Amino acid sequence: MDKKIVFRVIATIFIFSIFSKSVYAAPPSLRELKAYTEYNEIFNRIEDIRNNITLIKVNQSTDKNSSNKIQREVNFFVAQLNSIEIEIEKIKKEQYNSMPDQVCGRELMIVCESLKMSIEQLVLLLDIIKADEPAGSDLFYSEYLFHSYYHLNLADDISAYISRYYNFK
Repeated sequence: MDKKIVFRVIATIFIFSIFSKSVYAAPPSLRELKAYTEYNEIFNRIEDIRNNITLIKVNQSTDKNSSNKIQREVNFFVAQLNSIEIEIEKIKKEQYNSMPDQVCGRELMIVCESLKMSIEQLVLLLDIIKADEPAGSDLFYSEYLFHSYYHLNLADDISAYISRYYNFK
């Protein structure tokens, strides 16, 4: 008898939770985000840059000519991320009285900074490879590569969180 009552209570709670339209369907910060469209566009631009960063190929046999090409690509990505950060700051200034907009802007800035740190670690690794130092000969154990991947993973984790929390597409 007790099992039937417990089952009915659980089933009732489950059914009500599925079919009720709760005020809490969207996170509070999403409901109150005033610059949603602008931040969504910025997020998509950051994601495009992130996807293009994977095209940078660094290995032990990277020669001077290809390292110069990689350096130009890196500079281009950093310049794009810097311009995005300027746009985020502009939006934050416009929405100075909206705490959700301020928080979202800071989160997007963290992603930009993490991507820049990852790229800068690759530049340090390129410099070591060009100088024929022993640390650049074995990339698997390279401290530079470890830090680059750390920052890249950090950016990916925060991007996934932002995408899910703010429902950016």
